[in-house]
Amino acid sequence: MVSIYSVLEKYSFRNYTNIYNNFMYNNLNAGINVNMPVFSSKTRANVALAQASLDASKLSLANKRVQVSADVRQRSRKVQEMDAAKEVARLELQLAQQNLAVLESQFGEGKANLRDVERARLDESEKWMAYLDANFQRQQAQLELLRIAGQIEKALE
Repeated sequence: MVSIYSVLEKYSFRNYTNIYNNFMYNNLNAGINVNMPVFSSKTRANVALAQASLDASKLSLANKRVQVSADVRQRSRKVQEMDAAKEVARLELQLAQQNLAVLESQFGEGKANLRDVERARLDESEKWMAYLDANFQRQQAQLELLRIAGQIEKALE
């Protein structure tokens, strides 16, 4: 709401008496003042800032997705490598067990000495340790893959 009260003097407005029949020296104007922003630089700047923040967030999200995808691929390859290492260790263990069985049978026949049999047993125990270690590393790689992929909770249920 806007109001203006004015006292007009008679001498400076003498032409008004000729123009208006009912000229009043005491004048009151009242009305409503409405401001409608057609162009607001502040709002436009805030919108531009919000848009820039949104674009930066989208770019950050895309980069994070690419990084997580690359990490999952790398961990998946590591799990495959650990599977292959476990299989190699299993085959070496199997070979050491067969070698020990052959040496024990030869020792029973008197064709091999006790030292060779004990070396074969030591070799077999080393292969067992290598197999167990390869299995452990494979399980660790699998857990790391599940952690990166965000599925470790499902695997533990």
